[in-house]
Amino acid sequence: MDTLAYLFPLLEALIRQFWLASSLHLSAPHESPTLLESFGQECLSERERQVAWLILRGHTGPEMAKELGITLGTLKNHRKRLYAKLNIGSQAELFRQFMLFQHRESRA
Repeated sequence: MDTLAYLFPLLEALIRQFWLASSLHLSAPHESPTLLESFGQECLSERERQVAWLILRGHTGPEMAKELGITLGTLKNHRKRLYAKLNIGSQAELFRQFMLFQHRESRA
């Protein structure tokens, strides 16, 4: 267990680097939507998709609230609703859902 606690910061940093370096950038208006922009489009509100995008990009709660111009409480409400709509309970599950979505879309 101590080994896992020791490795967690390293794993977290590697995951953040992977996601930041991946193709999660928003496309220009004239381009087709990216996978990230399409993720949750059928069930999430625009604001919930913005919150999901920022989470997937590795932003912290305070960073997201500042970026969106909302309070932390409002951010938590958006996050709760998007988790409920996706039937998930954690950030890790959000990453998993996005990875599954990305896999499905790449095969289509």
